[in-house]
Amino acid sequence: MIYAERTDDSKQIKNAVYNRLGTVYLTKKKMEKAKKYFTKALSFLDSESQNGFAAQANSYANLGEIYYSEGNYQLAFENYQKALTIRQSIYGDNHPATAWSFSSLGLIYAQKGDNDSAISYYSRSLYIRKKLFGDIHPDIARSYNNLGSVYLRSGNSAQALNYFYLALDVVKKLLRSNNPHSNLEQLSNVQLIHPQIAELCCNIGESLLMQNRMTEALENFSSAKDIYDKVFGKSNHYSLKVEARIADVKSRCRNKYK
Repeated sequence: MIYAERTDDSKQIKNAVYNRLGTVYLTKKKMEKAKKYFTKALSFLDSESQNGFAAQANSYANLGEIYYSEGNYQLAFENYQKALTIRQSIYGDNHPATAWSFSSLGLIYAQKGDNDSAISYYSRSLYIRKKLFGDIHPDIARSYNNLGSVYLRSGNSAQALNYFYLALDVVKKLLRSNNPHSNLEQLSNVQLIHPQIAELCCNIGESLLMQNRMTEALENFSSAKDIYDKVFGKSNHYSLKVEARIADVKSRCRNKYK
């Protein structure tokens, strides 16, 4: 805070300090304070250097995050769009920050129900990430899951399943690659217990449910609940939510065969 108040410090230092403070408050979910510091960071920019432009893009992206969390999708969109424009001008398309901006805008379009635009932006983000990272990377799994979610929301369960299975495959390979054992066949199921696996099992379950594949849907929901129980303990928020979904599907099955 001392740096931010001294008038003889460079704009770059002030911008960095305010951005850092904003990030701290964003992590603590104190959105108004985070917004205050990210906005203030924009007042101290070195507009003649690439670092200055990059910092400006980061500030806009952070403000977009805040407005999104508040449900103000229009302001989130505007800030994400500003971040994308700047990042494209300094990095071009083949950069992780540019891919992140495309994905963020895809999220806004998805929230607005514009599925075609959401798919377009998510696909561009995926294309960039594949060029940068290859096929096995956390951001690749994230992109697949995003695309699956949009297709599920639009009623295209076949495409949704395709992307969710792709995401699941990437996550499993990442978890296995992080395991110290060199012989992957020695890995137990315990080493594939992770919240991301559970989330994808739920998404796969919802897609199967849309196709009236009740038994398979139940298997995936049950797998998700088992993972959540082991990761967070029983009666956690995630397990209870999935448990309610399992009860709903079982009720549908009973009614179907009455």
